[in-house]
Amino acid sequence: MSGGLDIALIQTRTPATAQAALAHVEPLIREAASGGAKFILTPEGTNVLEQRRDRRDAAITTE
Repeated sequence: MSGGLDIALIQTRTPATAQAALAHVEPLIREAASGGAKFILTPEGTNVLEQRRDRRDAAITTE
């Protein structure tokens, strides 16, 4: 087997809203992809991190 797999590990913070999280992480993902990464990982809870169930449920939407 020749070659390899370029991966990117993105470390980020989780903003207060899913929209802000996407605005923060999307450019980082695009930069990693344009740099050749084929496998890109973000932390768990990249889109929303809320301990209070009512606020968490209100922040989660379907697309």
